[in-house]
Amino acid sequence: MKKTVIFKLLVCLLVFGLIFTGCEEDDFPPVSLKTPGGELVDYSNLQEALDSIVAAGAYHITIYESQIIKPFTVGSGIELNIGGAESVVTIELESKGSLFIVSGILNLSKNVTLLGLDDNTSALVTVSTSGEFTMANTTTITGNSNTGNGGGVRVNTGGTFKMFGGTISENAVVGSGGTGSNGGGVSNAGTFTMSGGTIIGNEAIGSTASEGGGVSNTGSFTMTGGTITGNKTRQAGGGVYNSHSATFVKSGSSIITGKGDSSGNLVVSADNVEKDGFGHAVYNDIIGAVTKRDSTAGTGVNLDKATSNNWE
Repeated sequence: MKKTVIFKLLVCLLVFGLIFTGCEEDDFPPVSLKTPGGELVDYSNLQEALDSIVAAGAYHITIYESQIIKPFTVGSGIELNIGGAESVVTIELESKGSLFIVSGILNLSKNVTLLGLDDNTSALVTVSTSGEFTMANTTTITGNSNTGNGGGVRVNTGGTFKMFGGTISENAVVGSGGTGSNGGGVSNAGTFTMSGGTIIGNEAIGSTASEGGGVSNTGSFTMTGGTITGNKTRQAGGGVYNSHSATFVKSGSSIITGKGDSSGNLVVSADNVEKDGFGHAVYNDIIGAVTKRDSTAGTGVNLDKATSNNWE
């Protein structure tokens, strides 16, 4: 009798567990979109959710499973907020081009990795004039190789990029020729503010003329937090390269040199030999008065391109 009762209890628990699990799956579709009017709409994949966005307004997308999508443009007047649910999900680029071209507003909120192509011809995220892009903790931009400027992110003139946290890693610019291509992690011609996060392991090595392993800046770059380290270039600015027309201010953050320690930022020759004097950490290409820093600029070292303080 006791065995029969126990058996029946186990069967009941098993059935209840299957039903309960099924309910959980139904409660969490692959993609959920919240419209500007507050309506929640479930989609079987991210591409369908993105393609449904036509009117101006703020949209919130929550992703429960990793996705593959074609290049998508966040249009003017649209604010797109994307986050993973409880665990990190990957949004992978299906075909060549920028995964996101931002003419409106794109916010990566949490638990999202953007994954590019190793033979791409565009930055993974391109911020157009008047566009605004932000990324926060537990977000990542990685795995993209571009023949033009900006392996991870390209900010065009008039665009804005705010990095509050997250990671930009393992991207590259591989353009060849006399001018090369610049900004393995970020190429900025607009306004870039970095208050947190890490730019690490990016490269600008397609040509001896390539500059800015971590960041190439021809616009305005303000760094108040975060770390830039482990990036590499062939010409100048292993961590950060600033053109003669750019503005650059650093405080309360770290730009770590790799001089004598390949884990930091480096300028190297074509045969991977360290090149001192070209700003392993930072290089300012000022006409007639180049300034640079080969050694680490830690949190206590403030830098301003417009002054002579703390340059080497």
